[in-house]
Amino acid sequence: MQLSDIPFEIQLLIFAKLDPFKVFQYRRVSHSFNALLMSAEFTRLIQIHVGLVHFGILSDIEDPSDSYNMVSIITPSPHEPAFLQQLHGTIDSDFWSSYRYLHGGPFELLPLAEPVNPVWIPNDACDEDAIFSNFKLKSFSMTGPIPALISNLKHLKSFDFAMHMLTGPIPASMGDMTMLHTLDLLDNNLTGCIPASLGNLVNLKVLNLCGNRFTGTVPETLSKLVALQTLSLSSNHLSGAVPDLFENMLQLESLGLSSNYFTGPIPASIGCCLKLIHMECHSNNFSGSIPESLYFLPLLRKFDFENNELTGVLSPLVGGMASLKNLILSDNQLTGIIPAELGACLNLTELNLESNRFHGIIPASLFRLPKLSELVLSSNQLEGRLDHLITTEQGIFPKLYALKLSHNLLSGEIPSSITSLSHISSLELNHNNLDGPLPIDLGNLTKLEEVILGHNEFTGPIPESISNLVRLEVLDLSHNLLEGVIPDVFGAMKSLRELRLGSNNLLSGWVPHSLAHLELLEHIDMRETQIEGDLPQGFQALVGRENVRLLGRRVEDEDADD
Repeated sequence: MQLSDIPFEIQLLIFAKLDPFKVFQYRRVSHSFNALLMSAEFTRLIQIHVGLVHFGILSDIEDPSDSYNMVSIITPSPHEPAFLQQLHGTIDSDFWSSYRYLHGGPFELLPLAEPVNPVWIPNDACDEDAIFSNFKLKSFSMTGPIPALISNLKHLKSFDFAMHMLTGPIPASMGDMTMLHTLDLLDNNLTGCIPASLGNLVNLKVLNLCGNRFTGTVPETLSKLVALQTLSLSSNHLSGAVPDLFENMLQLESLGLSSNYFTGPIPASIGCCLKLIHMECHSNNFSGSIPESLYFLPLLRKFDFENNELTGVLSPLVGGMASLKNLILSDNQLTGIIPAELGACLNLTELNLESNRFHGIIPASLFRLPKLSELVLSSNQLEGRLDHLITTEQGIFPKLYALKLSHNLLSGEIPSSITSLSHISSLELNHNNLDGPLPIDLGNLTKLEEVILGHNEFTGPIPESISNLVRLEVLDLSHNLLEGVIPDVFGAMKSLRELRLGSNNLLSGWVPHSLAHLELLEHIDMRETQIEGDLPQGFQALVGRENVRLLGRRVEDEDADD
């Protein structure tokens, strides 16, 4: 049954029960669906439900400090084209929201047919829903600045306007709203500095300013927020050193400082937050060593300082972090060895130490972590043999799906016991000193999606069993010493997008005809091999695909005509 088969009146009744913003998310599902959403009838329907709303102030009231001075005003689009044009621009360039899909079509954004009278905001409102208790629309998006007079709502406990369209600064007067326990302004377009007056909100449990455009430094006055459970300042333009303000935040459970421009050391006082569970501080410029106090956080599950400038070593004290699940310290300048004590973190599911300066051998204790699903140690100076780590011993990596050890100094063969990693989907061992033959039963790892083994010294033939990897998308065996022919059964790998076999001087024979049937194939590289001959018939399907290369040349129309 098609949408068009449903009587139009019934369609309107159905959509009248839905949030129109959600309905518009599916406007491109079908031509008939889109036609309905663009119809005049549906336009009139959503006028009952949706509005763009901003806080307003009635200036002709005798006492301008009276809380009844504040109203909410619905912006009718036909009467304010300049505002709507500016709004479209904001959505196109800056606004991160689930409403983004409304732009760019023939449908005029939220076209209310006529102006709607202001709606009074009750002065005894206690949360964001009560602010609009007199509001008739079912769905709306707040827009414009937060007025300074918001502080007149003395009973307000929750101000949650996450993912709206608020602009401008946070008024300093919000520091007078001492009853607030939630201030959530996630993903708006707010600017300016974080007001020092927010430190007066001593009852605040949630402060979420993530995903805005705040600048400047973190005010030291936030140290007075002793009831805080969630502090998120991520994805702004904040800078400078983060003050050591966490000593009295004994209730803090979640700390987010990611994607800013913070510099200087990690505040050691974070170690006083003994209830801390999540700490995400990636993508900054934190420097210096990891404070020892952080290793004593008993409940910490996520420790993420990826992409900073940390130096020093990873302390053996990390082995005492019994609750740790995600340890992410990639893209720093950490040195020393990887402590074997990490093997005591039995709840660890993700260990990412990529792009540091670790040296020495990989501790065997890591390969016995019962819950580890992702081990990423690429781009270090690690050495040793894999056959000392990946054994047939029971309990080796029962849940591992990603093993990434590329760009190190590893040597020796890939042991046949690697086939015991039954859940693995990504295997990256490229740019090492590995040698010997490829495991003949590598094709038993049927969940593999990436096999990247290039730039080593592997010898012998390509195992035919690889053709069993029907989920494989990338196969890179380039820059090795492989010999023999390409197995004709490779055409069974229907998911293959990239096949890199170049710089194997002893590979010979002909291009298997079966490769022509790989409909997803985007890149083939067989340069610097002894594979020869004209392009086989049947490769016409590859002609015109961007980046497809065969025998070192673009697949062109004239090749297909041979």
